[in-house]
Amino acid sequence: PVHHCQTSAVTISLESDIFDALDLLQRVYAVVVVQGQEPIGILTNYDTAHFFRDISEDLIIVEDIETTLRQHIETAFASEHEMSAALMRAFNADKRNPRRPRYEYDELSFGQHIQLIVTEENWSRFEELLGPKQVFKALLEPVGEIRNQIAHFRGRVDPVQHDALLRARDWLASRPKAIEG
Repeated sequence: PVHHCQTSAVTISLESDIFDALDLLQRVYAVVVVQGQEPIGILTNYDTAHFFRDISEDLIIVEDIETTLRQHIETAFASEHEMSAALMRAFNADKRNPRRPRYEYDELSFGQHIQLIVTEENWSRFEELLGPKQVFKALLEPVGEIRNQIAHFRGRVDPVQHDALLRARDWLASRPKAIEG
């Protein structure tokens, strides 16, 4: 009879923590989600993997974009002196120590990376690789907004935003590689 092949379902309530469900899914293929005594859904490893992939995919794309920008910046301003001068041009001097830039390179936000690049006196180092400036800004400025939305948990990325991230990443990847000097 069929009942000889059946095992008791592992259940979890709709209000349970996702990490409790993940713990259960280490032992079983699927967990039945219940509300009261009524089954209302089934949760599998595939479901959770798909959920976390959706959340992390856009963050990984943003990381790719930021890493590429940092590579261009570090190539354009290879020495400590060049970097310091570029930072001074983009952000002015530190009020406490006028010989130092207001921000250190390792402390820059995504938007400040963009500002460092597009500052008029710095742009000449990037124009051949990342120009025209209007295209660069139009593609990269929305990335900063989307990055902040993701990082500060202000909602999921919608398909239009996801497409903007992909366009920016692919555009940067299509640019020639920066060469020192």
